[in-house]
Amino acid sequence: MMWKRIASGVAMVALAAGLAGCSQATPAPAASSTFAAPASGISAGTPGVPSRAGLQFSVDRGDATSTALAWATAQGQWDTRSDAGPVASIKQAATVYGTDAFAAKWAAFEQGSGPGIEWYDALDADGWMKAEATQTRFGADPADTSSKAYRAVQVDRWITDDSGSMTSAGQQVWAVSLTRGTVLGQWEIEEATQQ
Repeated sequence: MMWKRIASGVAMVALAAGLAGCSQATPAPAASSTFAAPASGISAGTPGVPSRAGLQFSVDRGDATSTALAWATAQGQWDTRSDAGPVASIKQAATVYGTDAFAAKWAAFEQGSGPGIEWYDALDADGWMKAEATQTRFGADPADTSSKAYRAVQVDRWITDDSGSMTSAGQQVWAVSLTRGTVLGQWEIEEATQQ
């Protein structure tokens, strides 16, 4: 049932609420693999301004799990010094890891309710959001085919500052639908729903 909803597409209202800091913390499911971003990268926001969040990844685009974890990590990280708001990272992640349609949907998205409490907390600390994605399960996940895959991903997030202090910002849980793209057979995010 969960995967049928994602295949048909979902409203971005729940997603926007999660990005605005209204997501509900979810108990940690069992993990099977982890992908953590390096500590440096280029921001999704201001060109040429280094991001402390680390938005560059070493990812195997021929592997659906690796692609889903890289997307989930990238969309969950941002830097108050270099990004216009938390939506900048999800727009960038959609462009890098998504299908053209997924990227276009996010490019057109405007967050109407403000950046959320997490952004303001990080701004007060002159900090950034660090994220780590872990694969999880929603029960019986559909089997992969040569062109479709589904992954459940948990993203643990922390507000971090230059002193190294980290404050938990809770979790995001995503149902991610992937399709094998026409370019080099790489996996691309087709749809993602925050749970």
